[in-house]
Amino acid sequence: MSPSPAPPFTNPSASGSANLAPGASLRFVAYSTMTVYGVLAILMGALLPALHLDLQRAAILGVVPPLGILISTVLVGPLLDRLGFRLLLSGSVLAASAALAGLALVHGFASLLISALLYGMAGGVLNTGGNALAAHLGGSGGRAQMISKVGGYFGLGALLAPALLSLLGSARQIGLFLLILAAAGLVLAVVLGLLRFPPGGRAETPLSELLGVLRHPLVWVFGLLMFFEAGIETTMLIWSGKIAQNALHTTLARADWVLTSFGLSFAIGRWGAAALLRRLSPRTLFLLVVPLALAGCAFTRFAQSYGAVFWGVFAIGIGMAPIFPIMLGFAGDCFPNETGTVFGAALTLSLFGSVLVPLLTPLLAAKNALRFVWVPALGLLPVLLLGLLVARSASNAHRTVE
Repeated sequence: MSPSPAPPFTNPSASGSANLAPGASLRFVAYSTMTVYGVLAILMGALLPALHLDLQRAAILGVVPPLGILISTVLVGPLLDRLGFRLLLSGSVLAASAALAGLALVHGFASLLISALLYGMAGGVLNTGGNALAAHLGGSGGRAQMISKVGGYFGLGALLAPALLSLLGSARQIGLFLLILAAAGLVLAVVLGLLRFPPGGRAETPLSELLGVLRHPLVWVFGLLMFFEAGIETTMLIWSGKIAQNALHTTLARADWVLTSFGLSFAIGRWGAAALLRRLSPRTLFLLVVPLALAGCAFTRFAQSYGAVFWGVFAIGIGMAPIFPIMLGFAGDCFPNETGTVFGAALTLSLFGSVLVPLLTPLLAAKNALRFVWVPALGLLPVLLLGLLVARSASNAHRTVE
């Protein structure tokens, strides 16, 4: 028995997504795990100012969580398809709780590195598993909407963590906050362990055979698209505040508000996409939001005021936000029984994009800081072309099963 790449495609309605009852419980799983991942993804950036490390150690510690995310993302996809969701998701929440407790209680730098690596690896599993579960819950035609919803919960976690930490005035209070998060994670892990989950889509398939789906060219089309999409996101997250400060000679606080505008636009964009996908097809929404993001790039590039930069960056975020869930929805439609494996491969390439694409910014912005928007603008062109190819393949999948 071989993996079921497309075409021909396996009927999504027959892939087990109809047997995910109780649906409310599993939606809670998807929402809660992605909220936890949102907290973990932003946590180190929020903690570093309170750790009082020198720049060299801070830089080392800062790259450890992304490294952990990369390691687990490479490995977890096929395991999700074989083992299902319960063990991996509940175990990852438990591991994240242990790591948070370690951050609160340990004091040595080596212990901090171990805790950061552990919660990074847990986050990689939660990201892939939460999105894969959302794809199953959405079913044929509803995957993009469901992934958009869980993306909104990711944004909620990413906004709450730094907001709450900023209200705490001492390291002791931050340690107590981490212990409270760890306790909440422990409770969540127990709850996840008690819930009923569907079996893995390819539970009886040998691992070597399951990995055969990665030979399908469409998987790498998804991966390449996600490489550019994630690279653009990370470029904006890393550079938008700094560029605004350099270009406009504004205060640090006002520059941070530009960065906040991008993060807020992403949260709004994910929630908005979930609502719009009730009325619009994923392909139609994709064709609307990519030009919006490009218009935001052009507006920012030629901005002459702080307000123009602020709203230009906001427009880029609103346009970018729906692309990720739309594309993962298409991937789930094309490979309904190998969702974990395909998502894992695509998200792995997206992590490489997050590292490599932002490196172009200093080259483009050397003479004029606002030229940094050439990175998202040029990256959106392959996203548009590859996205149209993916949309056509997903449409062929629907026609095949009908």
